[in-house]
Amino acid sequence: MSVFFWKHDVTSLGASLHKLLNDVMDEQSSDDDEETIDFDVNARVERLIGKLLHVYYGAPDRPIKEDECKQVGEMLVRTQVMERLIAPGLLVQLTFQARKSVAPLFRALVHRNIAHFADTVCQVPLMTRLVQGYQYPTDTALVCGSMLRDCLERPECAQNFLVNMTEEFKILVETAANHKHFEVSSDALANIGLLLTHKHSVQTLLEEFDHVFTEYQKLLLSSNYATQRHALQILSKVLLDPANGAVMMKYISKKEHLKTILLVLRHRSDALRMDAFHILKIFIANPNKTPEIEALLMRNRDKLLLFVKTFAASSHGVKHKTSFLAEIRLLVFTLEHMEQTKRELEPPADDSRPPKKQQTATLVQIL
Repeated sequence: MSVFFWKHDVTSLGASLHKLLNDVMDEQSSDDDEETIDFDVNARVERLIGKLLHVYYGAPDRPIKEDECKQVGEMLVRTQVMERLIAPGLLVQLTFQARKSVAPLFRALVHRNIAHFADTVCQVPLMTRLVQGYQYPTDTALVCGSMLRDCLERPECAQNFLVNMTEEFKILVETAANHKHFEVSSDALANIGLLLTHKHSVQTLLEEFDHVFTEYQKLLLSSNYATQRHALQILSKVLLDPANGAVMMKYISKKEHLKTILLVLRHRSDALRMDAFHILKIFIANPNKTPEIEALLMRNRDKLLLFVKTFAASSHGVKHKTSFLAEIRLLVFTLEHMEQTKRELEPPADDSRPPKKQQTATLVQIL
């Protein structure tokens, strides 16, 4: 039978898919033994999804045809078959190969934006369903995580998630920090990283700053080494991006954030301490420290000076050694002259300080 047996009757194909998916769910709900699955029905679903996948990615003997892609895509969206396929409760009932095929099929519809499907994926209910997939077994969780990433690559989806999905963001953080399977925790953290580093989400990130970074601090103190290190690297990328100047200034104005970094500096891992060091230097080099940051640094100045000097001496394998040593000298100088610098930076009576944007630009230049 041709892969494109459906060509002249796409409506029948949609009806057949719905019937098969109903059979999968009915089989599971009607039997007391949860291990009993109708393998014939699941095999038919797997074959049919595989054929749909060939429409968008081609087959050895069949090139991709745009009109067929459009025809099938419109059917999947119009009949809501695609929306059913991405439900974790149904995904988990499919065969392993069928589950794997759903993700690239979803990606094809999003990237091609057939029947405006890319607009549909930014809706809260659909993204919520994908986040809930992290509560399912590993392979289902990873498929849902992959599809969520396809959504969050779109600026409007990322912004909608940050603004309207605070509980779902907490689920992502909880999964990244505590999931027992490394692959799943890494996948959740990758989606968090995508949310925070999206070029078009800067203003939204600033507006939703409190709830986002209150949750994010949990990742920086995670007991999972890989999660903690990756979270530090994402944070460093966010803060050192010139486009995020306002976000950086807000982050380094909070005493709780500096305390978290100081705690990470006590870790035995040199790699973790190096990642934390790259964030610490932003706090120290900032010429416009808030009073609470200034006070906390002053209280810990002797320890920080000792740490910075010792850390520099022990970091033999550092890339870009010259720039690293220059940073060390700057931090030592800044810490040693902090009280003097504070007096010099106190605004004159007419408060003729540079505009805030200029202050931010100066700090980015220093770093």
